[in-house]
Amino acid sequence: GDDVVVTGQTNPLPAPVTPPIKTLSIPLERYWPAQRQVEVQQLLAQTEYEIAASQIAISENGEPPAIPPTPSTEIPDEDRLIPASGEDASSETASPNDEDAQEKTKSDEEKSDEKESDEEKPEDKKSDETKSDEKQSDDKKDSETEKKNSTTKKKSQTKKEKPVEVMAVVKLKNDKREKLDPPTESQIAKVVRFEATAYTHTGEKTAKGNWPKIGTIAVNPKQIPYGTRLYVEGYGYGIADDTGGFRHSGKKQIDLFMDTESECRKWGRKRDVKVYILKE
Repeated sequence: GDDVVVTGQTNPLPAPVTPPIKTLSIPLERYWPAQRQVEVQQLLAQTEYEIAASQIAISENGEPPAIPPTPSTEIPDEDRLIPASGEDASSETASPNDEDAQEKTKSDEEKSDEKESDEEKPEDKKSDETKSDEKQSDDKKDSETEKKNSTTKKKSQTKKEKPVEVMAVVKLKNDKREKLDPPTESQIAKVVRFEATAYTHTGEKTAKGNWPKIGTIAVNPKQIPYGTRLYVEGYGYGIADDTGGFRHSGKKQIDLFMDTESECRKWGRKRDVKVYILKE
């Protein structure tokens, strides 16, 4: 208000008038609705008016007059720097800062939702891993079952299939061949009958360039190709790896290697010996 000049005469207090509404330096529109802004501005103006009246009274008698209590100028907590909301808050008066705050709040909510979703994902992942492990376990069990059935089937087939009945194999010196049963029908490609003789060391290698040993059989390559696996009744398993002078005669003959001359003489010359040509 304006300063009041005091003279020797007592000046009565001016009649209360509604003070003009002053513009505040704080942009209240950012924090209160329009109605609340008007009330605050009026309250501030009334306070200034009462202060001016008090100064006038002091200048007259030296004591401040009793001023009736005025409404509290303290801004309630619920109105303190709280953005407008509800019907009083309009999107038209919203400041850019309010929009930024709203966007930030939305962004925080979205991040919170994503975090909750990520927290749920490990459980889903564990569930998927459990299902995958169960599936692998079932597949493994099925595979093992099939393998067992296949093995059982093979064993049953092997048990059903008996070796052919042949003469016992003679015992030979330095025989390092694996002791095997005679072949089965499924292992035999062909059965022929040959004259079987025996021979021993000559100091030379076989026709295929190997040193002869028990199991080396000399053949006519036109009748039995080199490298053919054979089973000779009474002699056992061998391989066609050598040849002899009988190849020129065209006779059906084979020569079986033995380690000593005495064994060869004991074998002698056997006619009509069964020779089993084995499958590869």
